[in-house]
Amino acid sequence: MPDHDDNPIPDGVDPDRGLEMKGKEQTMPVQYFSELPLFAGLSVDLRELVGNIEHHAGRRIAVERTEIGKMACDFDRHVAVIQVPDAGPPRVSSVFHELLHLKRYFVDGVPKLRRCGDEHRLDDETTQFECLDSQIEHLFIVPRELARYRNARGYWEVRVGAVLNDPGLADDVALVASEFVHRVLNGGVLSDAAQAQIQRRGLVDACNRFHQAADESKEAATLCLFETFELGREKLPRVCLDYFARPQEVPLASIKGAPVRARG
Repeated sequence: MPDHDDNPIPDGVDPDRGLEMKGKEQTMPVQYFSELPLFAGLSVDLRELVGNIEHHAGRRIAVERTEIGKMACDFDRHVAVIQVPDAGPPRVSSVFHELLHLKRYFVDGVPKLRRCGDEHRLDDETTQFECLDSQIEHLFIVPRELARYRNARGYWEVRVGAVLNDPGLADDVALVASEFVHRVLNGGVLSDAAQAQIQRRGLVDACNRFHQAADESKEAATLCLFETFELGREKLPRVCLDYFARPQEVPLASIKGAPVRARG
């Protein structure tokens, strides 16, 4: 990876905005992903991927330590953070997975689902939208992860299997999980469980529509999901798409009937 100075941060951009952790009138220094021993052990192409993301984002990727035993990331137009578990070095496939989340937003121009406006960032509905966005993103990210790290398949079979066996499973989550099984895992051991959930809930037609929408784009898949369920239709006016390269978020409802460039 080229030194970060070779990809200067654009003028007027504060690389640490929103990333400093403030305590009792003191600001703790921010740790960056490229400073971790973990980063030094990555392959050349993954280190270059980090540099490419930081160049497009106009900021360095910061690190947050977490007691949760898996990696995650947090990002928007002001923040780029990878959460690293304290328990030990994460799987390389997990590192690649989180970098793909960041790449799609900052480099590829794929939007992030969010509640319209910033003032509600911490409420329950915002958290719900963020979780749904991550689930939809996995339809596009995990195939690339598994193409590179085939041994990660078992992790995803266990994770999605737990979702399908959840007694409180919501219809929209069941729909996305079923699509994941067939699109990402090509059926496999979870095929029967996914199909049973869809048939039991009367979602066969909805499943077909969602599959076609996901073939078109993330935007189309997201709109399809909200229009399919009554609760989603109620929330649709409050849902926006945040494109990093656009100055303003785009209401999801406004893309209905508009041509959307397919995104893989």
